[in-house]
Amino acid sequence: MIRHAPHPIGTDVQQATDALASRRAAEAAQLALLASTVLQKSHDDLSALAQSDPGIVWDWIEAFARLKAKAEADARLWSAAMASLSTASSAALATAE
Repeated sequence: MIRHAPHPIGTDVQQATDALASRRAAEAAQLALLASTVLQKSHDDLSALAQSDPGIVWDWIEAFARLKAKAEADARLWSAAMASLSTASSAALATAE
């Protein structure tokens, strides 16, 4: 009888998830650096870039918009969690009195 080791699919999925999260974090860091660099450029420099390569400018705008939307969604999550905890804390204090 041949025995096979169990397939570590859970490990594979976790590794893939970790790798994706790592890539997203690296992309976010690169976009933050790019945004900082863009903000240091003059209007003339940015206009020249837009004329020479309008596609990359729109790609950057879209990437910044995606990151902004993600940050806003994250902020709504944190705000909702804080509100939920505040409500629970207020209710607990009211019943304790």
